[in-house]
Amino acid sequence: MQEVMTVLQNLPSNARKRWPGLSPREVAAEAERRGEAAMSIANINEYMNKLSSLLNWGVKEELIHRNPARGLRIAETRMARDKRHPFEIWQLRRIFEAPLYKGAETTKTATHSTARTGHAERDSGYL
Repeated sequence: MQEVMTVLQNLPSNARKRWPGLSPREVAAEAERRGEAAMSIANINEYMNKLSSLLNWGVKEELIHRNPARGLRIAETRMARDKRHPFEIWQLRRIFEAPLYKGAETTKTATHSTARTGHAERDSGYL
């Protein structure tokens, strides 16, 4: 399982799409050679979580004695608030100046939204 973790830590995002003919080990080696950024810690942990779920099934079906991936994950070193940048003031203005937030029901956006969902009260902008 440690080898799986090592390979995952060197895999770049979209590895299968970018190198369809290579194995994960080969992709990890190539990405490391090129200096490609690895996928995020959250993605690595998600892969390990899925593998662990599969191995839990193997334990339940008595195909294996124990789950060697149980509890294996990479500790997140960044604080949650540092993972994403907050909106800039100009971005917030652009969002909240939209007709949806100004209460206009006659605009194309509000009309389309109302027609799509069938909820005139919710889509009118008066949340």
